[in-house]
Formats: sequence, structure tokens, C-alpha cells
Amino acid sequence: RSTNQLVIPTVGGFIVDASTGRLLLVRTRKWSGLWGLPGGKIDVGETMEAAWHREAREEVGLELEATRFLMIQDSVFSKEFMAPRHFLLINYVSVARDISQLVLNHEITESLWVGVEDALSMDLNEPTRTALEFAQRQQMLEVG
Repeated sequence: RSTNQLVIPTVGGFIVDASTGRLLLVRTRKWSGLWGLPGGKIDVGETMEAAWHREAREEVGLELEATRFLMIQDSVFSKEFMAPRHFLLINYVSVARDISQLVLNHEITESLWVGVEDALSMDLNEPTRTALEFAQRQQMLEVG
């Protein structure tokens, strides 16, 4: 069984600055230096939402609230990812009240707070672009 490749469940999402409505995007080497979302793997025994909150703390140091489920995507052997993997990407939208706590971990090379329209014009990885366009259509990125 250890030689079988498995689908890897992951969580990630949009973190919206409560005071400006801007979104946090990050760059990682894993995704070919393209802009994307913070996130990571779900640990055994951990709920999806708990994993999302933990990953946000670990990767960018932020505490999240007002979390809403956004969508699930397949990422099957994406050429943008550093290795051939099949991910199940479980995406959320959350609010951060205190972005002054932003601290990037070793996986992230750069971060940027941007408006939705500016984000759409950036060099995003494909799953992030798909999630952003879906979230915009569903009007899930407005703080209110």
C-alpha cells in the first residue's frame, strides 16, 4: 500500500483584511513562484475548518474569524506544482481583524494585500484564479 499514490486533502483560502477588504496572496516555490493562497494538508483527526485556521496561523501568523466554505477543487498533476500530485483543494474565505500580526513562515517567499480587481490581473496559479473568480461571482469577498 505504501507505493500507492493517494489523493491529498488540503485546505486554503482567502484571508480578507477586515478594515480594507483587501485579500492576502502569497508566493511559494512549490507553486512555481506564482501567486496563490496560504494553506496546507489536513492532519489526521482534524476537521477541515480547524486545519484551515491552523494553517493560517502557521503560514502567515493570522487568527481568522467569520469563516465560510467557498468550494472544493481537484488539482490533478498540475504542471504549476513542483511535483506530480493529486490534491483535493478545500477553499474557504475568512476575515482577519488584526493584520499587524502577519508573519510569513519559511515556505512563503512574498505576500501582498490586494483588491479583487488587482488580484485578477496578477500571475496567479490556476486553482487560485478559479477560486477567486468563483468567490467574486458569489459575492463572498465583501467584508460586512
